[in-house]
Amino acid sequence: MQDEIETEEIIKDIFQQGKTCFIPQYQFQSNHMDMVKLASPDEISSLPKTSWNIHQPGEDDVREEALSTGGLDLIFMPGLGFDNHGNRLGRGRGYYDAYLQRCLRLQGTKPYTIALAFKEQLCHQILCFTSLAEPYALDQRKRGRRSHVGLRHQKKHLK
Repeated sequence: MQDEIETEEIIKDIFQQGKTCFIPQYQFQSNHMDMVKLASPDEISSLPKTSWNIHQPGEDDVREEALSTGGLDLIFMPGLGFDNHGNRLGRGRGYYDAYLQRCLRLQGTKPYTIALAFKEQLCHQILCFTSLAEPYALDQRKRGRRSHVGLRHQKKHLK
């Protein structure tokens, strides 16, 4: 069974609606992640894959980062399990938790987060620790599925 919902159609729809799409660019030696601009829906399949089988620009591929140009409105986030209280079980590196904290610090607010999940990923309760020193590095609060997509609504100026 797949552990992630495919998001190609969502990405195509983002572009068809005139919105700007951002995808993660992980720095694997740390828990740092940027959300960088995707030029077109077709571009994603040409990007190299990470060890997690995720297409992303290489570390030397410099792109517009969402927080430096206005932030994000919405993030589809990864996870292995989810509960009805908005908690998720991540992969333990804390990329998205750290990114959402940066959003809060730099934008003054966090983007909305959405989980796309298979029914087998829904649990009665996900235990969330408040410290990475606790036995498992679990992500806190509502974070969603790994569509690994951020978007920003484009404001169109009328003449």
